[in-house]
Amino acid sequence: MRSEVKVDIRTSYTMGIFKRNNKEKVVIRQKIVRYAQIHGIKPAENYFGCSKNTVRKWLRNFEKYGVKGLEDKSRAPISCPHKTPKA
Repeated sequence: MRSEVKVDIRTSYTMGIFKRNNKEKVVIRQKIVRYAQIHGIKPAENYFGCSKNTVRKWLRNFEKYGVKGLEDKSRAPISCPHKTPKA
């Protein structure tokens, strides 16, 4: 049985997106992508209250990686060149 996540998206994308859990963020991003695929980037930008670059980013990530591309990625650096090596 698949659990559905219900999210109220009447508020703009930028309001409270950081306070949501990852499943809710993915659901909102899926709705942005679907809306952009049907209506275009500019209408999606206006409807969700986010920038066109944000809409393009999620659209590209979805086309390239699927739903997995809509999840948050780690912002930790891959390497630190000036870090002292382990002894």
